[in-house]
Amino acid sequence: MKYEREVLTEITALRASIISATGLKEKAMVNERISAALKSIFAVAENYPKLRASENFLKLQEQLTAIENQIADRREFYNDSVLLYNTRIKTFPYLLVAVLLGMKEKEYFKVTEEEKKEVNVAFEEK
Repeated sequence: MKYEREVLTEITALRASIISATGLKEKAMVNERISAALKSIFAVAENYPKLRASENFLKLQEQLTAIENQIADRREFYNDSVLLYNTRIKTFPYLLVAVLLGMKEKEYFKVTEEEKKEVNVAFEEK
């Protein structure tokens, strides 16, 4: 039960910290930690059959899946926007304005291999 409480506390804290995150790298880091924590919730459910069958938990699971899909969509939108931006600042006539304003290429939002891995959770019996 202690692990489950820690996971829920971590998700709550991360949710608050993503709002206050300022830079792209900071938001990406918090985003990765949220994804890992969400995977942990599904792992917790595997050990509690009654919880899995609960209607409320099923709704939560659907919402978490929807959130993960939205995050993936936003990443794709951001990367598409960066591609367009990087292309435009290298083509005429945008190149002239980009040079004058000191515009530089932006970095793509990358998902780490660690984030793509499945989460393995071990529970202690007491």
